[in-house]
Amino acid sequence: MENIGEELNKLFFHIYIMNKEIELKYLVDRLPDTYDKLIYIEQIYFIKNGKEDMINRLFPGLDLNKISTYRVRKLIDDNNKSFILTLKSKAESYTRDEYETLIDEESYNILKEKEESKIIKNRYIKIFNNYKFEFDEYLNLKEKLYTLEVELESEENIDSITHDIEYILSSNGYTFKNVTFDNRYKNNNLIKYFG
Repeated sequence: MENIGEELNKLFFHIYIMNKEIELKYLVDRLPDTYDKLIYIEQIYFIKNGKEDMINRLFPGLDLNKISTYRVRKLIDDNNKSFILTLKSKAESYTRDEYETLIDEESYNILKEKEESKIIKNRYIKIFNNYKFEFDEYLNLKEKLYTLEVELESEENIDSITHDIEYILSSNGYTFKNVTFDNRYKNNNLIKYFG
């Protein structure tokens, strides 16, 4: 039976998901008073050098020349722990390609060895009018900082959606600033600017 488990585990590592990440990001003045879910996240950006064989095994056939961001995450949610490897292309407007796969803790520890930057945060998820708001509270920065990310299905009607989201924020008493295109607020740059 152990051999079957090992074989299934090897097969599992060849499965990954490719998404188009389309999101709006805001600097906000506070966290929500109530929320639907809380996730603790340790997010590590790492240098791929020396890890290419492992990354190619986890993402077979993927052209790593189009990847600009290499990240591993440890997530703890209701006493469940998981590890995710994410690769991202450079953003084009609001959109970029995102590739993700679940990994085991041993792979997580190997990949995080060449750490470029690390973010520790609590993520508070709240649903507003069918939008999933992800409020992040950063725990390892010198400055108190809260951001909000809202992932979208497409860039279609982006102006209308932005208006909806900002209306929800203002009607719920938030002070906010759209930082979608401000590189200082990208998670892999936060330590550099606010650490």
